[in-house]
Parts: sequence; structure tokens; C-alpha cells
Amino acid sequence: MSQPTLLDELLSLDTLTLRQHTEAAGDRFDPAAHRQQLAASLADSQLLLVRGSDGSLHGYALLRQQSATHWFVGMLNVHPAHRHRRVLQALFRQLAALPGWAPDSVLQSHVYRTNQASLQFHKKLGFTPEQQSDKAVALSIRYDALQIRLQRLLMKELA
Repeated sequence: MSQPTLLDELLSLDTLTLRQHTEAAGDRFDPAAHRQQLAASLADSQLLLVRGSDGSLHGYALLRQQSATHWFVGMLNVHPAHRHRRVLQALFRQLAALPGWAPDSVLQSHVYRTNQASLQFHKKLGFTPEQQSDKAVALSIRYDALQIRLQRLLMKELA
């Protein structure tokens, strides 16, 4: 049996977690089109990747630098069975190490309104809604604020 390619792994995780939210928002989740979108994003984005000790994909993020201080989260996805502190810490360590990343960097994200778990996660991290439509919310946060909030959340989880 052959090893799945990275693109296959990302598509599989996204299909598992995003199909429901996409379709609930009234859009169509087309795996072939999503695969093409992932391939294009891999070509122009920074990939943050977290794997388990067995090599399985636990989570990933795709970030695209839009300007000297603005970054866009094209995707952030963590497998439902692995939504815990270790994965979150690993993703944010990689984020902090990105070339061009600075304390005044702004991170922007878009989330379907139907994805309540993601909206709650963004709220916990301190993201602020900037724009809203009937389908989605655009959010942002400065990295220095995100770092402070994340440290507090991780400390609470340890207590």
C-alpha cells in the first residue's frame, strides 16, 4: 500500500471537517476543486504541519504573507481527535518562526458562520471581527496580542 501524499492527507482532513460547514453555508464542497485550491495554496503559502508520533496528520495551517505586516490564514485545520494543547503549541511555535513574522504582524482569517467551533476558537484567541456577511466573518488580531492570549489559555489548560 502506498503512502498518501501530503495533498491527499490535507484533502482528507478538510473533507472530514469542512464539508458540513461549507454545505450548511449554502456552498458546495467539491473535493476535486478543493484539491486544486490546496495545491495552489501550497505553492504560495507557508505550511505549518503537525504530525503524531505515528506520522499521521494531526493538524496544519496555510499562511500567506500579503504585505510586510499582514498575513492571511488560508486554512487552519486540526483533526477532531487531536484538538489539544500539544497540537496548538506546535502550530504556534512554527508560526512564530516564520521568516518575516514580527510582533506587529497582523493575522487575518475568514470563517463560515456555520462553523461555530472555529468562531469560538477565534474568539478565545482574541480575534476581532472586522467584516461580516450572511455567510462568513472576517477576523484579525495582532501577533503580540495573540501570543499573550495563547499563553494565558495554555496556562489555564495546564491548571
